[in-house]
Amino acid sequence: MKKKQKLYTKLPGVTHRNFGKHTLWQGKDHLLLMYSNGMSEDYKRFYYKDILGIVITKTRKAAVAFSIILSLFLITSFFSWKIWSHDQEPASAFLGTIAFVFLAFLLSLIIKGPSCECRIITAVQNENLKAVTLIRQAKKLMAILKPIILEAQGAKAPVDVADAMVSLAEKQSVLELSKPAHQSGPAPGILDNAKPRKLFHFAMFSSLVGYGVMVGLSLPQRTIVLVSATYIFLFIAGLSSAGALTVHAKSRFAPSLKKMALAGLIFVMIAFVQSYGEMMVFFVIKSAQGKPPLSQMDMFQHYYSLRPLDFSVVKVADGLKIFVAAVIGIPGLFLLTDSRK
Repeated sequence: MKKKQKLYTKLPGVTHRNFGKHTLWQGKDHLLLMYSNGMSEDYKRFYYKDILGIVITKTRKAAVAFSIILSLFLITSFFSWKIWSHDQEPASAFLGTIAFVFLAFLLSLIIKGPSCECRIITAVQNENLKAVTLIRQAKKLMAILKPIILEAQGAKAPVDVADAMVSLAEKQSVLELSKPAHQSGPAPGILDNAKPRKLFHFAMFSSLVGYGVMVGLSLPQRTIVLVSATYIFLFIAGLSSAGALTVHAKSRFAPSLKKMALAGLIFVMIAFVQSYGEMMVFFVIKSAQGKPPLSQMDMFQHYYSLRPLDFSVVKVADGLKIFVAAVIGIPGLFLLTDSRK
C-alpha cells in the first residue's frame, strides 16, 4: 500500500489564545497560519513567491510578565516570612507554596527568553504571525523559511521591506480616503477619550496597589491612619474604575484594559461588602457578650484597633484582598505603560 504523502510540516511556534491555538505550517508552495479552537479552524495562506519580507520586532511582553510575576513572588515571600515570624505556620506555608509557584513561572520565562512580534509582508498584506511570539522561535523559523523563499522567488531583485511597508500603508490610506465622508476618521471615543481613559486606569491601578500595601501594613496591627488610608484608596479605585468603564462604553479601544477595569470594579464592591460585613460580625459578637449598646463609631473604633493575625478568617480575607489587588493593580500598570504611544 502506497504511503500517503505528508502535505504540511509543523513549523516552530504555537500560541494559545482565546480558547484556541495559533500554529504555523510549511506547505509545498505556501506558508499556512492556522487558528483552531476544537470546534472550528481558520486558515491564512502566504505564497512563498509573494513574500516581500518577514519582520521580527522585539517586544516587552516577556519583560512585563517577568516583572509582574517577580513582584507577586516578592510580595507573597515577604508576607509568608512576616506571618511565619508571628508563629502562624499554616498561613505561612500556604503563602510559601504560592511563592514557589511564582518562582516556577519565573524560571520558565527565563528559559523561554525574550518575546517578539513576527510580521509577514506581501504586496497587499502586513499580517502578524501570532504563532511566533519568542525570539528563539523566530530565529528557527527564519532559518527554515529563508532558503525556501529564495528558491521560490529565483533571481528576483531584493525588495526593501521598509519601502514595501510604506507602499502598503499608502494603499491602505487610499482605501480610507475613498470611504464616504461620514465614515472617515476614527470612531467616536477611540482617540478623543484616550487621555481621560488612561488617567482613569492609572488612578484605578495605582489605587489598588496602594490599597494592597495598606492592607498588608495593617496585618500586624490596624491603626486609624492605616484603616483610613485603606478606605481612601479603595474609594478612589471604585470611582476611577467606574469612570474608566463609562469611557469604554463608547470605545472599542484596549479591550484588555476594559476587562481589567471591570475586574477592578467588582473587586472594589466585594472588598467594601467584606469590610463592612466584618465590622457587623464583630458588632454582633460584642453585643452578645453583654456589652453596652454600641454605636457605628464604636464599631469602627473596634474595627481599626483589630489585630488581623489573631483571627484566622480575617487573616485569610486580608491575604486574599492583598493578592487580588496586586494581581489587578501591578499588571494593569504594566499594561498601561506598554500600551502608551
